[in-house]
Amino acid sequence: MTQLTDYRLIANNKIQKGYYYAQSFSLKEKSADVANGFKQIDPTVDVIRYDFWADAPFYRYLNGESTRSERA
Repeated sequence: MTQLTDYRLIANNKIQKGYYYAQSFSLKEKSADVANGFKQIDPTVDVIRYDFWADAPFYRYLNGESTRSERA
């Protein structure tokens, strides 16, 4: 995987059944928590997880930070 300047690695956590799927993007370190949440709903589900690069505002959003500038 090639690192991209000014981008951060995050995780995609995805479940699928037939034509339907649900996915939740998360910080890499929170991916196991998301997978456990899916499994609480259906213990038989397989969670497909992969990392990818996201821009800084989306990373901050996942981290619970504001995506807007904090200018007064």
